[in-house]
Amino acid sequence: MNNGSWPPPLKDWVQKCLAEASSTNKDKVHAELKKVIFEAYRNKSITTTDWSHMDLDSLKQQRLREQLSKPVKVNNNPPKADFDLIAPVTGKRKKMEKDNHKGISTYGITNGARAAFEEEANEKRKKRFAREHDIEESRGRAVSPMVQGLGDLSIAMKRGGKKKFGNLGYAVDEPEPMFDPNVIDWDKHTIVGTSTTLEKRYLRLTSEPDPATIRPLPVLIQTLELLKQKWRKELNYTYICDQFKSVRQDLTVQRIKNYFTVSVYEIHARIALESKDLGELNQCQSTLRNLYEHNIPGHPEEFLAYRILYMLHTKNKSELNLLLAHLTPEQREPACVQHALKVQTALAASNYHAFFKLFNDAPNMGAYMMDHFVPRERIAALATMSKAYPNLPISFVVSELAFEDAQEAVAFLAANNADRWVAPAAGGPRFPPASERIWDCKSSAAALVEAAQKNVKVDIKGQL
Repeated sequence: MNNGSWPPPLKDWVQKCLAEASSTNKDKVHAELKKVIFEAYRNKSITTTDWSHMDLDSLKQQRLREQLSKPVKVNNNPPKADFDLIAPVTGKRKKMEKDNHKGISTYGITNGARAAFEEEANEKRKKRFAREHDIEESRGRAVSPMVQGLGDLSIAMKRGGKKKFGNLGYAVDEPEPMFDPNVIDWDKHTIVGTSTTLEKRYLRLTSEPDPATIRPLPVLIQTLELLKQKWRKELNYTYICDQFKSVRQDLTVQRIKNYFTVSVYEIHARIALESKDLGELNQCQSTLRNLYEHNIPGHPEEFLAYRILYMLHTKNKSELNLLLAHLTPEQREPACVQHALKVQTALAASNYHAFFKLFNDAPNMGAYMMDHFVPRERIAALATMSKAYPNLPISFVVSELAFEDAQEAVAFLAANNADRWVAPAAGGPRFPPASERIWDCKSSAAALVEAAQKNVKVDIKGQL
């Protein structure tokens, strides 16, 4: 096919595509144009194709990026602190959380941050496209006569200001790069969602995802705001967990990894931690570690502290020692990490007095994580007390082991068959109020040793 036989609609379409292509996307557009036109030539559909309705995936993705780079209105309310999502609690823990939640960054998503991340992403794409172009040039084959004819479409470009290239960016005397079917073109297969539905149930994917059921980033931002409001009002963890998993799935299939992705996983992790769902927490934590490694802003120090506390809960000494050995001075500096390290030291020294003081002073949501192994440490501490004291006032036990009140301490002892009490003085009440009882340590020792044996193994629900 000679140069004069190219159909005008094809020429117009090629020029239109190149005019629309951004400077960082030209290489990708050139490569895709070559592929599309070559396929049409091979299938003998050059003259029968309706070129006016053709579109390139690379241009679709460019339009989406440009759309997402525009400011998105989240809400007009002042941003709330991360821990506003935590369910109300009463007593000592409520005061502790109120004090400890100060200073936590907000969920607010600023347009400035969005622009910064999009600019960084564009730079990375530019470098990636340049590498792909170089690889294609070095791995090509002979240019077909059809591709040579594209030089007359006036789409030659300069590469580095040194040499003119025709044929959609390649010199006519250079070999044509062949498309390797064994190499996945991730940009081509990235799903770009079009759904505007805010709430969607989580379903495991059994086939290629349908863009019509996937929510793009602007819609997902609105969804997150809705879920935060519903969690505060309804505290329905089953529903909230399902919705967050659905949001995470939409982010994954669209390969969205930015500040918003980190925010989604951090919020879900905190809600799971509050709801005692360590399995879901660990899934979020694993993804967060990967995102933090790519220097996407978030709260890595907070979740590092949770990871240390979790390893203390699971008694995973080998992994904990490995983690501690690789901690940098900068990683050890935050208060929450220092707290977790002090908990580790207290447990290693069997210092229950220091341990329960740290429990009462836990920053962020550290107390929720410690809740999982506090009962075990209480039994160990009571066993130590039973060997050191003949008897103790229940008020001392409450104070030392961070019980809410005497009733909770009495119930804990009863649950572990260690509710032995010193008989009241003659003439006194047979069963005095809980706050006035004297615990018979010696007679409770055997029961506490037996209870401690049950804590040798820990039910591990996924490692961090």
